[in-house]
Amino acid sequence: MVEQIIREGKGLDINAQDKEGNTALHLAAQLGRSPVVKDLLDHPDINDAISNRQGKIPIDLARTPEIFQQLQLARSIFLDDKIKEIHTSLAKGDYKHIEKLLIEPRVEGTLDVNALELPTEPYTVQSGGTLLHEAARKRDIQLAQILL
Repeated sequence: MVEQIIREGKGLDINAQDKEGNTALHLAAQLGRSPVVKDLLDHPDINDAISNRQGKIPIDLARTPEIFQQLQLARSIFLDDKIKEIHTSLAKGDYKHIEKLLIEPRVEGTLDVNALELPTEPYTVQSGGTLLHEAARKRDIQLAQILL
């Protein structure tokens, strides 16, 4: 039933929250519904970074190790894809895309702009700097403004 609702639900807010702030992903993780967690994670608009009223995200409520791993893997894949997308946009000088990407709700909730995976310049990577360090070193004001 859940799979059908997800697939056919026109205008469905996949991240809607109940009075406790839980999303469908929170509830599926908490109840141990692994197939439902998988279906929800496959939805392009899912946001696994939404906190409920207790400040917990779905991975915090995972009832089984399998669900914990599903959520962890989905987040890792998502972040890897977004980091690659940022690197591609940096290479093209497409700062509008970077700015747009950084304000996406799931990106905003999961990607740390100070992550050591974001810099592309070899010196910044070797010295353990952030993308902001790289922007400063290159005197790239536009990138610095986006990151700040």
